[in-house]
Amino acid sequence: MIDSDPTHRDRGPTEVLPAPIQALLARGDWAGVADALRTVLALNPSLDAARAAYVQALLRLGRPTPARIAFEPLRDRAARRPAMAALAIRVDAAVATDDGRDEAALAAAAHRDPTDGAALWRLAQWRIARGRWADALDSLLELVRLDRAFGDDAGRRGMLAVFELCGDEALVREYRRRLAAGLH
Repeated sequence: MIDSDPTHRDRGPTEVLPAPIQALLARGDWAGVADALRTVLALNPSLDAARAAYVQALLRLGRPTPARIAFEPLRDRAARRPAMAALAIRVDAAVATDDGRDEAALAAAAHRDPTDGAALWRLAQWRIARGRWADALDSLLELVRLDRAFGDDAGRRGMLAVFELCGDEALVREYRRRLAAGLH
């Protein structure tokens, strides 16, 4: 469900994880990662890096509701830490779009009324939840241009989250430039 490249930005909070969990990550064994981290967190629930990696594994397994529940102890850190804020947006996006609607239906709704910020935001959330970074950035930039105030600046905040999550420096650089141009 979620993008499956274990080598990009997910690496940050996982670097402090034990070697056996690192090996599971390297293989992309998200079920194994989730099981191992569930055990780690049962022993020490205050390990933020383990909890963040567990949330990411649950998202990759297509389990947004358990991911949201697991993320809650980290939510207060989102205001102070960009990586946690980005993970919060991804978790919330996954939960919001876990209704079976596909991208085509969401895109059709967004294109039916180009002034409907809510439809555009929902499409962007679907793309964020699935790690479709460039497409998400396109939708978010369109939302910024359409209505900067929508959802308490959700378009810009969403773009900042994707910048943190995606790990593609060239993509981030390009969309930072586009965002700056769109804001001025």
